[in-house]
Formats: sequence, structure tokens, C-alpha cells
Amino acid sequence: MLKLIRSTILISFTEVFLILILFIRNKYLAVNIGTEGFGTFSLLNSFFNLMLVFCVTWLGGGALKYISEFKRETDKSKLNAVINFSLTLTILLSILFTLFFIVFKFSIKKYFISNEINDVFYLLFALAFPFLALKSILSSYLQGFILIKSISYLRIVTSIIEVLLIFICIYFFHLLGFFISLLFSSIIIVSFYFFEFRKTYNFFKPNLNFKNQISKKILIFGAYNLTSGFTNFFSQYLQRVIILRMLNLGFVGIFQAGYSLMGYMGILNRGLNFYYLPKMSEKLSLSNRNELFNQFLRLTMMFGMPLYVICILFSKNLIQLLYSKSFLGLSEYLYLFIIASFLINLEGGLQSIIIGMVYLKMHVLIGLVTNAIWVIIPLLLLKNFGIYSLGLSFILGSITSSFIMYFYLHKKLAITFNRNFIFQFLFSILFLLLSIQLMDSQLYIKVMLLFSCILGLLLFIKKNEWSKLIFYVNGLLKIKL
Repeated sequence: MLKLIRSTILISFTEVFLILILFIRNKYLAVNIGTEGFGTFSLLNSFFNLMLVFCVTWLGGGALKYISEFKRETDKSKLNAVINFSLTLTILLSILFTLFFIVFKFSIKKYFISNEINDVFYLLFALAFPFLALKSILSSYLQGFILIKSISYLRIVTSIIEVLLIFICIYFFHLLGFFISLLFSSIIIVSFYFFEFRKTYNFFKPNLNFKNQISKKILIFGAYNLTSGFTNFFSQYLQRVIILRMLNLGFVGIFQAGYSLMGYMGILNRGLNFYYLPKMSEKLSLSNRNELFNQFLRLTMMFGMPLYVICILFSKNLIQLLYSKSFLGLSEYLYLFIIASFLINLEGGLQSIIIGMVYLKMHVLIGLVTNAIWVIIPLLLLKNFGIYSLGLSFILGSITSSFIMYFYLHKKLAITFNRNFIFQFLFSILFLLLSIQLMDSQLYIKVMLLFSCILGLLLFIKKNEWSKLIFYVNGLLKIKL
């Protein structure tokens, strides 16, 4: 559990720092480019993220899985095969995709994005694409090796560079400057990732041998991962197109703000996953796997609940702080996005077992079910319920997929929720509901609820876990002294 906590603390500290950087960035963008600027970015970003699935994301999952599996073997030939094949294929595909985007620019804008999008913005995003692809695959390698410190360093440094470029470029070129900064920052960021990766692995040799056994494993894993990743990003793309068609570009920007905040709520979960996902790809006993699974769920709630409660109670203040008054309409339904984030983060504990154990058909099925719900609900309800329907779709999608995965893994691996998790989950749901009810109450009531939540969570920590935590903290203090 201590390794899980250590990685969580380090990555979570990084994520908190990144959120501060994102806060500065989003505040600056909200004031300078407004909801329509956010909407333009959202449409382009969702489309090119969808294309990243076809280019590299499907390879990244397999690379992470098999690097985690082969890194401890004495014979490094399998590890070399994984990296050399996946990196060579990524470079080739990213170049081909970029050429495709440029040659068929008008058709892509007409049928897949919107003719309202400026040609120059589109081309700048397209030119950044190969660098975004390389960053994605290199991130998978670093996570597969569980290089937590390297990842933290890279994300902090590159985020600072990205924000500085945004400030400079927008100051001189306004909205155009934002897209110029995306191109230049993607080039600089991938350079940092490449040099950091070379410190760990220095044996890259281009290889496109599709008949190699390792290559076949990556391709089979990737084929299933491609289907799952495609449905995920395609549903996100469709959500934005549906909003654009039924409402307008400004609402796309408001939705993007809510969606981004939902992602920010997962900062601690991402810290947990940097250790948890590679571990689930290793060979573990059933009891150890189940114990680590429940530890993951409990720590997700332990670290995350105070943040969820704060964001629900102070949603209006949060939106004004992060964005501007033009985004205040989001405050009416922000709590739905936060509850969705809570459920999706817990769902990640089950999803990582599915991926780590290579239950690929189930992985694809879950993706299809979840993303179908993400699209069907707003398609039916958006006209009458607006952005509410999108928050609701995330909640229903997460609940449905969690039930399917739990019963499947319970049958396959005897995965079960232990008693401590069940009580802590019920406690968390209670405080989420109380937070919604007390959103408009006086400040002292909100503060009392927050402290009650923190105190209640501390009571769920067992005596032996307190001993381990105290031992770990003492060790840190001795090192610093």
C-alpha cells in the first residue's frame, strides 16, 4: 500500500501543480478568447484526439502492458521488440496522417468538424499532430517502466513552457496566437520526452517486422484497444457536434469547461493509476490482486472526496475563478459532472484489471456500452434538458459499465468489494448528496460539512494503516534532515 501511496503523492502533487497552471491558462483564455474560442478549440481537439486513437493510442496501451510484463526479464530482446516496433510504426503513421489532414482539409472540415472553423487554426493543429502522437507513445513507455519522478518532472516543466507560449502568442496574435502556441509547444514538449526516455532506454532500432511474435501481440492488443479508444473519442466528438447542431458554438465552449473540470477531479486517481495499472499487468495472486483493487478504491475516495465536496459547495465561485462570468451557466449542472468524475474514477479500478489481464473482448464491450450511453442520452434529451443531459449520460454510463465489469471479474477472478470499501462508499455518496443540498447555504455550514467529511474519512483508516503511514512520514523527515 505504501508504494501506491508514494506514487499517488508524487503524481498528485504534480497534478495539483498542473491544475494551478491550467487555472492560470484557462482564466487567461476565458478572458481573451471567450466561449466561442473555447468552442473552436474543443471541436478541433476532439477531432484530432479521435485521430490519435487510430494513429497511436491503440499502440500505446499494448506497449505499456508488455513493457510492464517484460521489463524485469534478463533477456531484453522482448522489451527491445516492443519499443522498436511500436515507435517505428508511430513515426510512420503520424507522418501519413498529417499528410492526409492537409490534402483533404476541405472535406474533413465539411463532413467531420465545421465550416465555421478557420483554415489556419485547422492547419496549425494538423501540423502539431505528429508531435502529439510521439508524446503519447513516449508517455506510455515511461509509465510502463513506472518512472514516476521522470513523468512528474516532464509534466511540470512542459506545462510551464506551454503556458508561457500561450501568453506570448495570444498577446501578439489573439486567438490565432493560441493555435500557434499549440504547434510550438508540441514540438518542444516531445523533445523533452524523447531526451528523458533516452536516459532509460538507449537501444532504438527501427523495426517494422509484423511477423515477429511480440509484434503480433501488440497488434492484437492494439486492435481491441483501437476499437475501444475509437468509440470513446468518437462519442466525445459526437457530443460536441450534437451540441453545435442543437444549440450553438457557445454551448460547446461551456460544455468543454464542464468536461475539463470533470477531468481535473481525477488528479488523485491519475496518481494512483501510474502505479496501479502497470501492477495489474504483472502476475499477481488472486488475493494480492483483490487487496490492491480495494486499496485503490479506498484511496481514490480518501484523497478525492474533500475535493469533490469543495467543488460542489463552491461551484459558482469555482467557475468565476477558473473562467469568467460568461461561463456561469455551467454552475447549474456542474455537480452532475463532479459526481460523474467520482464514479468514473472508481470505475478505473475495474477497468485496469480488465486491461492488465488482457480481457480484450470485455474491454471493447464496456467501451461500446459506455460510449453509446454518452451519445444516446444527450441526443434524446438535449433539446429539453440542455447540458444536464450530458452530465447525466456520464453518470449512467459509468454505473452501467461498473456493474458489468464487477460481475465479470467476480466470476473470473473472485474480485469482491470488501466491507471497508462498502462503508466508505456509502459515506461518500451521503456527503455528495449533502453537498448538493447545501450549495446555496451560508459559508459556515459549508465549512462545517467539509470538515465533517474529512474527519469521517480519517476514521476509515485502520490502526495498522496509520502505523505504516507514520513510519513512512518519519522516513521522509529523516531523509530531509
